Amino acid sequence: MILRRVMQHVKRQDWFAVMLDFVIVVLGVFVATQVSNWNEAGAERRRERAYLQRIHDDVASLRASTAEADHTAKEVSGLLNEAMGALASGEDARIANLGAHYCTAIVRSHIFATPIVTPPAIEEVLQSGEVGIIVDQELRTAIVRYYQEIEDMSQLRSDLQIDRRALGRTYPN
Repeated sequence: MILRRVMQHVKRQDWFAVMLDFVIVVLGVFVATQVSNWNEAGAERRRERAYLQRIHDDVASLRASTAEADHTAKEVSGLLNEAMGALASGEDARIANLGAHYCTAIVRSHIFATPIVTPPAIEEVLQSGEVGIIVDQELRTAIVRYYQEIEDMSQLRSDLQIDRRALGRTYPN
């Protein structure tokens, strides 16, 4: 329809009408592009909010689960300190009072039971390449840094476990 009108205006040599039709088409394309860009930006903001909410929920859940592990680690540390104090004192009565839970703490003192977990939402946002939709540069940097630290801790844990097994084989008693 627009093309037909433009052709009629050209035949009549009505250059003002041709220019007006051209401006209408260009403005229509421009407005449509802007609306599309606004919709895309809005969709990105919604995805960002969804990712940030999931990251928040994952971290809150992780904090709750690690709080229990931290509590247990502190208890074991306390038991180890008491056992070391009793053994260092050389007092037979103190050593005799060390119960099975002290022995268990000593036996398991080299075992790292606290899980190293990357929150699934952080894993997803980084693996999918969507980290760029997070507008806050400091938050984006903190997420990447956190992920790198988790990876480093996992590698360290793996190395310690390998060393522990090697020491056990080298010094079986």
